Amino acid sequence: MSAKKTSTPIGPGRTLFLDIGILGASNAFGKLLWATSLMLMMRALGPADYGRLVVIWSVAGMIAPLTDLGLSQLLLREGSRQPALTKHLRRLALLMRLAVGLPVVAAIVIFSSHGVHFSHLSLVTVAIATAAPLVDGAFMTATASAQVEGKLKSLALWRLAGFAALAMLLLLLLPYYNGMTVSATAYLGASMAALLGFFLSAKSEIRPESSTPISTRAALHRARPFLFMGVAAVAYGKLDVALIGITIDSTSAAYYHASYQIILLVFSVPEVIFVAMFAGLYRSRAEAGLLAQQWPSISKVLCAVTAVILPSLWLYSPEVMKLLGGESFQPAGNVLRALCFMIALIPAAASFNFLLLLDRPHERAIIDSTCVAATALAIVIIAPRLGVTWAALMASAIYAFGCGVSWSRVKAAGLKLGWGADMFRAILLSTPSALLWLLPWPAWWMGASSQALASGCILYFSGFVKISDLRVATQ
Repeated sequence: MSAKKTSTPIGPGRTLFLDIGILGASNAFGKLLWATSLMLMMRALGPADYGRLVVIWSVAGMIAPLTDLGLSQLLLREGSRQPALTKHLRRLALLMRLAVGLPVVAAIVIFSSHGVHFSHLSLVTVAIATAAPLVDGAFMTATASAQVEGKLKSLALWRLAGFAALAMLLLLLLPYYNGMTVSATAYLGASMAALLGFFLSAKSEIRPESSTPISTRAALHRARPFLFMGVAAVAYGKLDVALIGITIDSTSAAYYHASYQIILLVFSVPEVIFVAMFAGLYRSRAEAGLLAQQWPSISKVLCAVTAVILPSLWLYSPEVMKLLGGESFQPAGNVLRALCFMIALIPAAASFNFLLLLDRPHERAIIDSTCVAATALAIVIIAPRLGVTWAALMASAIYAFGCGVSWSRVKAAGLKLGWGADMFRAILLSTPSALLWLLPWPAWWMGASSQALASGCILYFSGFVKISDLRVATQ
């Protein structure tokens, strides 16, 4: 169907900008608090113990999407189109997380009791460390529920409160108690408190209405593509850390994990935009013409994000890692620089989200799974011989290939996501800001932040990107 024949509005433009603003602010502060928490843990534990902890978190984090069997993504899609199904799908998703999560904790504890890497850790500490990412993973269900019910502001505030509680607990307890146990327990406690706070405070305003009933069996069947997609998507980075810790050492795993957190921090910016827009975009019911109307504004914002953040981050990668983890983490700068190529792919990576909006989660699952498997194989072959930096370069190259395949599949579905011209304009316009690097700044971060700020101002005041773009696009 052509765009001209479509008149159905995608979403409430009046509230979208407010949602993006609140989500963006809470996400920025939340990531800052998370980075602060990681910094506290890195300094208290050192590379070796920090590496052991993040290996456990990475393994459990890969399993976390599996525990709801794909029901959270199904909740977002079906709840957006049939709001009356929201309560049933949310309850089912949370029950599945509990039913599957408990055996996962038990299995990892049993495995760790026979593993060389974790033999010196108590079983209680391993259990707590395993449970923390599983509980935190329930925020996927909370986010889907908040998107459908218009509770994004409440979700953002509780998520921020959880990050603040984690940093505060670490700051108060790490100087006096065992660092590994404190880190694991603080993560678990803060996530659980924030999750309970959101669900208890966010009362549903959706009134019962007639809708097509859905059985548990039918829901699980519809959620299957989301299950495989979610497992593969979250495995990015986490499987890498686990394999590096096994094939090289825990210090290399710590370097890779810390660097990858910076990449995730950058990707959280486009994530905020799509979280705010997803429920409305799903109401297009996979019409390529209607979705095409939204892309030009989204493309400019994503290209602007890339042009503002990437240059200084790539240039000052060693300094960034030293700032976070101290002298012992400065060698991770080369790993971060190798992973920075992923940031250049942010506009192309949006195609992964549009595969979902076109009701093609099975295709995204295949692409994600292939990328994860290829990266794992590359790490097993390359990391022991050439080191963690080359493994990071290979991970970036494989991710680029996956973005290209995803983009081509979206195009084959009738939706062309052109972004090359926008990226060229964004780079061209922001180039003069690079002159700020030549000034004799007292500290590197002053020059980096000044260049990024100047770049953003140029892109905004030149009219390349406007605050009202995304709001207008949904009206």
